[in-house]
Amino acid sequence: MAHKDPEKRRQYSAEYRKNNREKIAKKEWFKRYGGTEEQYEHYLSTTHCECCGVELTTREGSFKAKLTDKCQDHCHKTGKIRRVICDACNKIEGLAKVKERLELMLQYCKKYNIKKENPNGLQRS
Repeated sequence: MAHKDPEKRRQYSAEYRKNNREKIAKKEWFKRYGGTEEQYEHYLSTTHCECCGVELTTREGSFKAKLTDKCQDHCHKTGKIRRVICDACNKIEGLAKVKERLELMLQYCKKYNIKKENPNGLQRS
C-alpha cells in the first residue's frame, strides 16, 4: 500500500520488513545468486562451514560481520554457486586468488607460530 505521507511510508516499510524477513531474505538470495530452490534450501539447512567445519552464525539484522557468519560461495565471473562457507573461509578464498599472498601468509603464520585458537580468528600461541 503506497502512502503519500513520508512518515507513514517509512512506518509501513519498517513494519513490512519486520514481518517478512524470511520472504525478503529469500528474494535477495535469488536476486544475488540466481540459484535453484534446492540450492537455497541447502543454504538454509547448512549449519557448519563446508570448508573448515566451524558452526555457522547468521547476522539477524546486524551489519557487523562475524568470521563465523554464513556465506554463499560463488564464482563472481560465471555466477556458479559453490558451497556454504563461513566468512573467514570466504575471505581466505578471496585472497587465495592471489597465490603469492596466500603462500606468504602461510610462511608468516609458521614463522610466528600462529595457530587457530577459536572459530573467531587466529591468535598467537
